[in-house]
Amino acid sequence: TVLIFALGASVLRSGYRPVRFFLLGWSVLLIGIALYVLKSIGLLPHVFVTHYGFQLGSMAEMVLLSIALADKIGEYERQSLTDPLTSLANRRFFDAQFAREYTRAVRYEVPLALLIVDIDHFKRVNDIWGHQVGDTAIASFGDLLRSTIRDTDIAGRIGGEEFCILVWNCPEE
Repeated sequence: TVLIFALGASVLRSGYRPVRFFLLGWSVLLIGIALYVLKSIGLLPHVFVTHYGFQLGSMAEMVLLSIALADKIGEYERQSLTDPLTSLANRRFFDAQFAREYTRAVRYEVPLALLIVDIDHFKRVNDIWGHQVGDTAIASFGDLLRSTIRDTDIAGRIGGEEFCILVWNCPEE
């Protein structure tokens, strides 16, 4: 048990979010067991919580571990729709959003603009300064896009140095 908590605390310090639920679940289970044991040896009264402490702790642990699993699945879902370098929408998500937003724009007769941005001569950046500098440039460009667009707009990285932006309800001028 000490090893489990030590490893859990170590993983928590590294920033792994689902371990919070793991540690909380184990804590609740151990508290439930402790209440049951203390009731069994006569140090606590025989009441509902002490009599069913083991079962209640076990049930709460399962609920918390299920929440941890759901949190992890949600994290995987977000990662599958996000470009890891820029944190913008990836091509898969952007294509799905484009189809949805286009249908909505046609239905409500609202203007929808699709902006396509390509960083010219980007291969030279990678050739001269290396891919690490190129990745930094692409990530910075993603930050610039994110800070420039409105909350209702959608920006995505659809290729190496190609980006798209969907601008909803934007007049032509």
